[in-house]
Amino acid sequence: MTCRCSSAAEHASRAAQFEASSHRTIVQSKDAEIKALKTELASLSPTANDYEILDVVSVGSQGIVLKVKYPCCACRDYEGMKVLVYFNSTINDVVFWKQIDPHFRNNEKKSPKHKAPGPDARFPATDDGWNNALRFLNASPANNQKGAV
Repeated sequence: MTCRCSSAAEHASRAAQFEASSHRTIVQSKDAEIKALKTELASLSPTANDYEILDVVSVGSQGIVLKVKYPCCACRDYEGMKVLVYFNSTINDVVFWKQIDPHFRNNEKKSPKHKAPGPDARFPATDDGWNNALRFLNASPANNQKGAV
């Protein structure tokens, strides 16, 4: 390729413009890739305020078992359904929950009334998972350890 620049200064200027343009293109491409990955990642995780409670069982004063469907991740395992166990919670508590996040988290602080605490246990959204969740709640002391999966 033959350079057609009239001077070294013009050549340096064009080279700098080309470099800047090339860098912008790479940055724009990477930004688009990051945005697509963030969108994909968001679609894999349940949205705490987009759910439907399919079933609920209260087990005396022990707590409750919920089967919750998260439509935003319906193509994931168990069609976006989760079986969640909450110690020391009642159906009256559930009525006020506007957010149910199925992920385990530290529940040291009391959750606001409209937000469910992190689950005490989570089971597969199958008939066996549901039955195991009920057995787990029935067999557990009210302040059992967090995080059974």
